[in-house]
Amino acid sequence: MKRRDFLKSIGAAELGLGLAPSLFAAHADFSESCEVNFQKMKNCGDKFSFAIFADPQVGTMNSNSRVAKNARRFQIESVKEINAFSPKPQFALFLGDLVNVPNDASFKNFVDCIKHCEPEVLLVHGNHDTRPPYTKYKEMQKRVNGMQRTYYSYDVGSWHFIVTPCNLNGASEIEIETEKNMLRWLEADLEKNKNRPTIFFNHLPLMPIGLSQLEWYVFRLELRKKMVDLITKHGNVKYFFNGHVHNGIKASVKTSWEYKGTKFVNVPTIIEGRNFGEEYDRYEHGLPTGGYYMMVHVDGEDVSLEGRLTGVEKGYHYPNDFKEFSEDIEPRWFTKAIDLKPNTKLVNGSFEEGLKGWYQTYRYISDKDPMFKTEVKSDISTAGNKSAYVHTIPKGRIFWANDDNNSIYQMVSSPGDSPILKAKYFTKERPANAGGFIRFNAVAEDGFKFLMMFHWGSNQYRADYLPRCIGYEIHGKQQNWAFLQQIALKNQGFFWKISDDPDKWHTLQVNIPDLYDKAVSKQGAYSKLGISKFYIQLGAWTNRELDSGSVVRFDDVELFSKENVKSKVDNENLAVSEWVHLTEFGQRLINRTGVPELNRLKELKHLF
Repeated sequence: MKRRDFLKSIGAAELGLGLAPSLFAAHADFSESCEVNFQKMKNCGDKFSFAIFADPQVGTMNSNSRVAKNARRFQIESVKEINAFSPKPQFALFLGDLVNVPNDASFKNFVDCIKHCEPEVLLVHGNHDTRPPYTKYKEMQKRVNGMQRTYYSYDVGSWHFIVTPCNLNGASEIEIETEKNMLRWLEADLEKNKNRPTIFFNHLPLMPIGLSQLEWYVFRLELRKKMVDLITKHGNVKYFFNGHVHNGIKASVKTSWEYKGTKFVNVPTIIEGRNFGEEYDRYEHGLPTGGYYMMVHVDGEDVSLEGRLTGVEKGYHYPNDFKEFSEDIEPRWFTKAIDLKPNTKLVNGSFEEGLKGWYQTYRYISDKDPMFKTEVKSDISTAGNKSAYVHTIPKGRIFWANDDNNSIYQMVSSPGDSPILKAKYFTKERPANAGGFIRFNAVAEDGFKFLMMFHWGSNQYRADYLPRCIGYEIHGKQQNWAFLQQIALKNQGFFWKISDDPDKWHTLQVNIPDLYDKAVSKQGAYSKLGISKFYIQLGAWTNRELDSGSVVRFDDVELFSKENVKSKVDNENLAVSEWVHLTEFGQRLINRTGVPELNRLKELKHLF
């Protein structure tokens, strides 16, 4: 379908705008009807294919960045490749993050990369592609295909297709208004088409991926739950396609899910990928450069998926079914950590029954030499026959993707007025640019009250994502990398750096009420909080360095009530001073961007 025919095929009356297609209003998305009529595509029949390009993320035309050069090269070459297919795809859909920085030069470069695309071009808004009201994105979209819409639907053959945007974080009036209108339209569109098989496109994943950055760098929890509920309501949305993750084909297969009858597919990406650490042999040379995309083949009600790497003749045919997601796999995916239902007492703190009673943070497990391990081992434990083993060793190659963490956790009812937390930990070697932690959130009926974190290791200041993961799990929305330091200023976060001496077991003992009262300098303060439960987490973290890695064992975890117990690590009392209100986690980016109320840490850095 030629663009001139496409423009003619969109009826202004159908859109309720009373405008010529080239004059779509900037806020056309607020219209009740966002259904676009592709007349020729509508009559193409029930056998067709389409291409999906996730995360082109091009920079400016003259960028010297290796990543930007590869992004431009592979986007141009992949468009040439699909133009040569016979039969040609019915349309090519670009699945968000069209540019890295949403400026005029980058958008111009993206348009230049795809200008020779012969299938009809459709765009999806990504989190890099401006915020509401999406002005620059819509201006670019208008140049590409005449539309100015971030959410819309259309039909091809017997299938219905839906597109929705990103950057709806509820942080501004225009975001709230855009989200409200989008959800109202989406619910009506899904209801209207509930008897038609439907495919849904959004840039952000709605299911777990298995890397810590993708735990907070997504929709806020409330919106994610609403969208999943709407998508799965009628049982007709057969596929949901997302980008955002930056992955090859094997990681695409392993991070795709089925949930309540919908297949949630994480599309392979044009841009250089994150550190999943594996790929099918035929496509492995694409890992350091990118160049991946997907072909979707529709034949009546049957759909088949084909992963492609630009320049490789043969594609990879996906399995018909993916693994089923359930909330037992990762309870925090649809529930804030502080809202988890508690066990009446801490379960299996000796790990004699494996990991019974403990949830594992969902992590991507590669087939060989996995980056993450969570298991129970029987050797070198001093407290019994077994101990928990938490392993986090990213695979290198992209420095920012090494910033990760792994953990086990459970929610436990408060054991009484004098709760004591005990745990043992062991490191065989002193961790390099990494470490471990034992921490808990103290939660009352009206929500989060404070956290205490006991951590060890080196160069915490380059671990930027752990604070954001913790912030998201507490509040269910994206937080600043300074989150831990910001709650410390509010007397809601307290931090102790403890021993990482290797090849020995360490014992941590925490008198929670006493330590809290001392930290806030107010006797009896804890008793007034009404703490009803504790979210307890044991984990290992890494920073952005290529040689980061941490392996930790945990044992003898207890939560009980007892008076007159001292807080100690090994035989040393836990000191309480102004330093418990300071942590280096997230400090690298604070230094770079300048957060005035936290600059004091720079002056005190020698103490860390």
